[in-house]
Amino acid sequence: MGMSANLSSNLFTLLLCWGTAIGSAIYAYWARPQAKGVLWLVVIPIFFSLAVLLLPLSPTTQGGVLLSYITIVQLWLFSCRPTLVITPGEKSAIYRCFADSLFTLESVQVSSDRLICLGRFRSENYTLVQQQLQTSFDHLLPQQYYVVIAQSFLQPPSCHLLPVVRQQPALIWLSRFLAAIGAVLLMQQHWSYVLSILGILAGREWARARVGGRLQLSPLLTVPGNLTLPVLGMGRHTVIPAPDRRFLFRLGLAPAVVGLILSLLLLVPGYLGAVPQTVTVPFPNWLGDILGQKLGGLPPWAKAGWHGLLITGLGLLPIGQLEGGHLLHSLVGSAQATLVSRVSRVVLLAVSLVHYHILLLPAVMAFWVNVDRLPAANDLDELPEAYDLCAIALLGLGLLILFPA
Repeated sequence: MGMSANLSSNLFTLLLCWGTAIGSAIYAYWARPQAKGVLWLVVIPIFFSLAVLLLPLSPTTQGGVLLSYITIVQLWLFSCRPTLVITPGEKSAIYRCFADSLFTLESVQVSSDRLICLGRFRSENYTLVQQQLQTSFDHLLPQQYYVVIAQSFLQPPSCHLLPVVRQQPALIWLSRFLAAIGAVLLMQQHWSYVLSILGILAGREWARARVGGRLQLSPLLTVPGNLTLPVLGMGRHTVIPAPDRRFLFRLGLAPAVVGLILSLLLLVPGYLGAVPQTVTVPFPNWLGDILGQKLGGLPPWAKAGWHGLLITGLGLLPIGQLEGGHLLHSLVGSAQATLVSRVSRVVLLAVSLVHYHILLLPAVMAFWVNVDRLPAANDLDELPEAYDLCAIALLGLGLLILFPA
């Protein structure tokens, strides 16, 4: 009977995995034939299928691996962009857009994902320059480019043209379907834990949507964990540039603060009434050592608060589209934030190999996606000093939560 149930579980997992793989690969090839990595959507399930058939994996472990694969598919679908190519006619129209503007255009460089327009600013009011140019582009080249004023690394300020990437409805529905499968795979814990952790994640995403709704956020993505900490976070990335760095500060601040408050509201009362119990914690940080053996005696809903605190700390890492990435961008601009983001994912991989093994999969996934920051429309004007101090404090809090024991 047990062997039959295990065989049925393996068969269901394999069918779900291959259904996801083949469906995503067919869609990706049909919608984006120039995108790279379509072959991996089928190669990965081959290794996964061999692992399911040859290794004694429990249904819960299979679900975690499948959720990881689904997340990789989602990240790939939303991170691949077509190669940017402009025709001579478009280049001529671009030069006309800069005529009689507050930016004197001298040359246009074609990058992999944007056009970099070099020249001289005739005004230091960068918001006014951006708005004037965006109006001109909307008139001559409607719905083709976002105009941003940014500074590349070790380069003078310039005007960047980001091509408009339209989200296809089929892609959005496919991602929602994959997210629904991921949510079902998470429902293997105590009901109070599931409701509590989903409440924390929902609160964080509500705060993110309230601040960044007009930025056309992507559908929800789930970052998987392991058996004891099944989800390491949920998130979405911005599709269009933010208006300025102050907006990015709020986009990073809101979900972090809401997640911190909700986590503490669950953790503190549960910790006060918990009975000490020896147990192996999935995240051996210094804070866990201070809280001691009471962590092992937490009720499920309070354990969700502890995990929510860890998720908040992970979200404050200065990588990609995490809250920490937004806060760092608001501090130093897109070019420097991109550089720190690339270095941070290397550090995260090293830490996951040495200490936090639960972070190994997210660390590997960080190399799968593009972590470069999208410049804000006005990426040059800096934050007020009070905002800087608050952003630094939050980034420090994230590192403090995750600091190893």
